[in-house]
Amino acid sequence: MARLERHHADSSNQHLIADELKLSSVLSQMASFLVRNRRLLAGFVNGSVLLCAILALTTEKRYRTTLLLMADPPLQSPLETTEQTKRDETSFVESQIYILESRDILQAVLEAADLEATREYSQSEPSLISRAIGAVKSLLPTSAGESGDEGGQPVESHALRELRKNIGASRKGDTNVIGIDVTSTSARRAAQIANAMGDAFIANRQAAQLERAERLAQWLDGRVVSLRQQLSGAEDAVTSYRIEHKLISGDPGTTLSEQQLFEMNAELIRTRAVLAEKRAAYERAMQLLEDGGDIQSLPQVQDSDLITLVREKLIQIKLREAELARMNATDPRREAIANERRAVEAELAAEIGRTVRMIGHEVETLEAREALVAAALAEAGNRSGVENRSIVELRELERVAQAYQALYERYLGSTGLVDETISYLSSGVEIVEPAAVPRNPSYPPTKLLLIWGLLLGVALGVVAALLREALRPGFLSSAQAEADLGVPVLGAVPGAGASRPQIDAAIRSLRMRLGLTARRDGPLRLLLTSARDGDGEDALAEALARSAAAAGASVLLIDADWTHVGLTARLGLQAKTGLAEALRGASDAECQHPLTGCPGATVLPLGKWDSAVSDDVAGAAMKSLLARVSAAHDLVIVIAPSVRGDADAPLLARFCDGVAVVARWAVTPRAAVAMALDQFKGVARPGLVLTDMNRRQARHFGEPVSRHAPG
Repeated sequence: MARLERHHADSSNQHLIADELKLSSVLSQMASFLVRNRRLLAGFVNGSVLLCAILALTTEKRYRTTLLLMADPPLQSPLETTEQTKRDETSFVESQIYILESRDILQAVLEAADLEATREYSQSEPSLISRAIGAVKSLLPTSAGESGDEGGQPVESHALRELRKNIGASRKGDTNVIGIDVTSTSARRAAQIANAMGDAFIANRQAAQLERAERLAQWLDGRVVSLRQQLSGAEDAVTSYRIEHKLISGDPGTTLSEQQLFEMNAELIRTRAVLAEKRAAYERAMQLLEDGGDIQSLPQVQDSDLITLVREKLIQIKLREAELARMNATDPRREAIANERRAVEAELAAEIGRTVRMIGHEVETLEAREALVAAALAEAGNRSGVENRSIVELRELERVAQAYQALYERYLGSTGLVDETISYLSSGVEIVEPAAVPRNPSYPPTKLLLIWGLLLGVALGVVAALLREALRPGFLSSAQAEADLGVPVLGAVPGAGASRPQIDAAIRSLRMRLGLTARRDGPLRLLLTSARDGDGEDALAEALARSAAAAGASVLLIDADWTHVGLTARLGLQAKTGLAEALRGASDAECQHPLTGCPGATVLPLGKWDSAVSDDVAGAAMKSLLARVSAAHDLVIVIAPSVRGDADAPLLARFCDGVAVVARWAVTPRAAVAMALDQFKGVARPGLVLTDMNRRQARHFGEPVSRHAPG
């Protein structure tokens, strides 16, 4: 049991160690990814931060300030004794916010702060593109809702629209405090607009309260006039009743009937005199109208103040018309003045007609009065005194008159109270905190932009780095190649940027690995090929030959790549006899040439190649040649055509002890390398050699360069 528990504990520890190793590997790969792409990341980060900094510096700065208003429901009257009905304060405050953002308030702010004179609120000249768009829109049919005058509302000016965009009003929590936020390109102007909005709102509220009180006063005035008329009618009724029933005492020494007859006679005479005067004036007016005479010569017309004003206005218009006629006969304003003159003449004619009709109405009234007084005078002598029986009815009429008198005096007193109310009215609005001039701009948010620029640069840099690595065609490390291909990587040779000792050390390391895998009981025949032309197999073969010869081995280089004269041209042996002649039966010694500067190494160049020789490269003649030269050399390196360009390499591999496929580091496509290795299935187990490796970058991809060359 204890052994089983120890086994479980050991297993758990192993899993824990494996997880820690995986985490360490992931972190190491992440660190390596960041290090090898540090320049790309730094470029993106610097560019993004610089762009955001330029954006922050070039963007027009805007300043923000806030004004706080207390909006309480105003008192309706100082004389109210009953408790007012509780209002919904939320709805009240929301309604005040709508009033704050209304057209009237904003227009008042524009005028008070003279904003239309500033560059921020003045309308600039539209660009050519804007004019073209406007011209196209003008040609399109528009509905009533899309017209410039929707629902009879006037079109807002550019300054008003800009001001509406730059302000905002909101309720502060559950209180009656309203915050007015204003932004502007000028700190002082932002505070000026906010304070002007507060003043305009208070003035608007006070004007609304005053208007309400004035409507109440107008209603009371109308009611007082109506009661005064009713009181006058009641008093007239009492007077008429007294007259009708002869309840008025006469002067001393005369009877009431005699006094009434005298007064009625005098009244009849006065009425007839006035009637005669009015009738004569009316007939004169009608005669002038029929004959087309000067109706304005009538005294009643000349005494009318309104007609006098209209005539003066007509004279001024005629003077202006005459002046324009003298200055410019074709002035377009003459038509407007002519229309105005005709309208005033029509108004004058209408007023004169109204005056004539009033004279006619007065004549009709006086005629009716004359008839009434005459009838009363005729009946005065026939009536007997019945005054005592009418006293009761007279008292009733007097009580009605007294009631109207009391009601009239009461309303007359209420008018004075309304005047006091108007003087007491309060708007219910108070500025809690005026807007101050902001010190720092609220936009653009420079710090936030820089942070966003940093994050954006990192994100874009990581994406770019991932894309760059994903789009790299070749292998970036030996471990990557071995994991993807399942074949051993024999070595990685640094490129031209490395020093000569580093390259020699990498070649020596590759040669030693090849020696470890070679046969120890005889010479070694190594086949070098590549996934595609130009991957460096020629230079690698020469370097291996020189390294092996320097170590004391006898080396032969055979250039069997007839698809291009790579090694042969590299060594300047195009005109020499070589492999082609050896395959035709020439002496091996005559076809071999010493490798310049390298005792112990010889070269079998391509020779004069033809199609007949091409068939013998992978045949019995080549096999026999390799057997002969292997007996005289420790190492035979055969350079075969690339697998992509020819099928001779897998055939030649049957005659060799080892196969090495050459691919350029980070350049040769992975699919091409995999396809080249697949050609040797069932023939040989090749190894891979990476050439032209960038040692500095290879470190960051996990390539142990110390394994191939000293650092």
